[in-house]
Amino acid sequence: MRFTFVIAYLVAVPFFAFAENPSADATRVIGVLSESASEAPSAFITVIKPSEDKSSRSLPEVLSQTAGMHTTELGGLGQLSTISIRGSSHDQVGVFLDGVPLNGSQTAGVDMSTIPLGNIERIEIIRGGNSAAFGSQSIGGAINLVTKPMTSKRAWDVRLTGGSFGTFKSGISWNEPLKRLDLLVTHDHFSSQGDYPFRSASTNLLGTTVGGGRNFTRLHNASLSEGFLTKATFRFSASMKATASNDFFWSDRDIPGTEEETTLLYPSNPLEAKETIFRDTTSFVFTRKDPLPQVSWETGVSNRIGVSAFSDPSPSLGQAIDVTYMSDGIHAHTAGTHHAKVDATSFMTILRSEVTFDLSDDSSPLTGAPLQGTHIRHTPAVLLSEEMGLFDDKITLIPTLRVEDASDRPSRFIWKLGAILRPLASLEVRGNLGTSHRYPAFDELYFPDQGYLRGNPNLDDESAFGGDIGFILTGDRARFETTYFEQAIDNSILFVPISSTTIQPVNTARAHSRGIELALRVSPWDWLDLETNYTWQRMQFSGTNLALPGRPEHKLNARVEGQYRPASLYAELQFVDRYPVNLANTVVLTSRTTANVGMTVKFKQRYFASCDVKDLADVQTYDARGFPLPRRSFWITVGARS
Repeated sequence: MRFTFVIAYLVAVPFFAFAENPSADATRVIGVLSESASEAPSAFITVIKPSEDKSSRSLPEVLSQTAGMHTTELGGLGQLSTISIRGSSHDQVGVFLDGVPLNGSQTAGVDMSTIPLGNIERIEIIRGGNSAAFGSQSIGGAINLVTKPMTSKRAWDVRLTGGSFGTFKSGISWNEPLKRLDLLVTHDHFSSQGDYPFRSASTNLLGTTVGGGRNFTRLHNASLSEGFLTKATFRFSASMKATASNDFFWSDRDIPGTEEETTLLYPSNPLEAKETIFRDTTSFVFTRKDPLPQVSWETGVSNRIGVSAFSDPSPSLGQAIDVTYMSDGIHAHTAGTHHAKVDATSFMTILRSEVTFDLSDDSSPLTGAPLQGTHIRHTPAVLLSEEMGLFDDKITLIPTLRVEDASDRPSRFIWKLGAILRPLASLEVRGNLGTSHRYPAFDELYFPDQGYLRGNPNLDDESAFGGDIGFILTGDRARFETTYFEQAIDNSILFVPISSTTIQPVNTARAHSRGIELALRVSPWDWLDLETNYTWQRMQFSGTNLALPGRPEHKLNARVEGQYRPASLYAELQFVDRYPVNLANTVVLTSRTTANVGMTVKFKQRYFASCDVKDLADVQTYDARGFPLPRRSFWITVGARS
């Protein structure tokens, strides 16, 4: 099921019941993220290396355990999963794969369940508005997923996972270095029956708990996916190389819908919804260092093709659906970087130009089916950034300017000012201030009128102004980070009921977010790691006490890991505060605390086996009303590497 159907249905259920409208190298590449966390040096960045984790995890699980992040999963493994940074919507998070943007103009958000974690070497999470660096869709921040690197020696690894609900995962990779050519091929497989037990939800309605507690099985929830990654780098010389890559993903999954479709409507209303997803991303990048003294140059082009086919012969709401959506995004860029130093002052200047072309189309075999039609958006942009280090980099200032001119939207001038102060070797103070924006997606603008859901061609662009400030304190065995952030967002786009039977996206009143992030990691001994992070955030419509739905005010993660070779054990805990799921704040998901435990044993530095128990206390959890998540589950993973 595509974003629009799922999110609209998610919004529709509480709204129709309780509708109320509120009034590496020194070179830094910006715009397309490179394989370094230095693209936004003054931003608050979290870097995660899932390749070092031998336990069974998905990408949404890993992201959910990070400060400032909140994931919304709609049905367990293999089903739609979205991400929020600092209270943003999922549409306001820029997602990149090896620097290639995955966000498109048709549906702005990215389904994180469609990105196999086995391909990922490193995850870079840039928190805070960054449209000046990364363009539209980065009001909340950006995520760069760096795939496995090519190495100078032949290397391979294999990983197999089996677990609850008929789930099986496998991953294999092969790296082959030649004289001037390096090759990497990976494959990831996932399959699951998804037939997990759940307890029907209770609802907190104006302080009173209503219903819930009956046991059911999640039906029609199977998922199958295959992912292939191919990369090749040709080295012309020590200073010049070309890299080509192709990332292919295919998924076929059943769509169970809300729990009411199982608990109330089935079997008289059969569960028949299905979705097939195809995504292919190809990129080519040519880089050369020092074509002129102190100058680096890069040019590249990428093409992202996506196809989503959704069908439901007997939906619980509206007529039969059978529609295929196609999107094509081409992104080309050229960037030059110049380095200079005068006495104790250093300069790094970046000039970058880029052009993005987006096309969307849809089709249906059903006679008279409402269609969105063909839509095109091309967006040229120019970026200028200066990183100036004063007093031998004791103070660093980073102003960034960006101009965009989308073919169907008003021209945008975006700016950001970042600063870093290093009074001590162990202390770094960072601050950022700037503007961000998001263009409405084609689905939001032109979704065909299906009686209960339609687009709105009169939407304005979302725009934001905000900043953050904080410090990072590091030692030999500890790291502490704290951040305060604040942002005002105008024209936020939300799907709301405009009548008793119809939902439409509208621009809301100004929303205001603010919060605090704390993160601490301590390794008192070589064999023990302690890690915790806490996020307090409040996102409200200005002038009211109403919180935007789907955002918990408090969230806490904690993890302890001990090693006694050849074994390592971990335990982790997550607390998510209660939060509203409708604009009127009358329907609330209760708070929850979950715990996971696991153990990994390594053999001869090459082989390993791990076991994990997730949701140890067997707590029934929900990220969204009507979409129960799996309870206690068991997983075994075995693997080997060269």
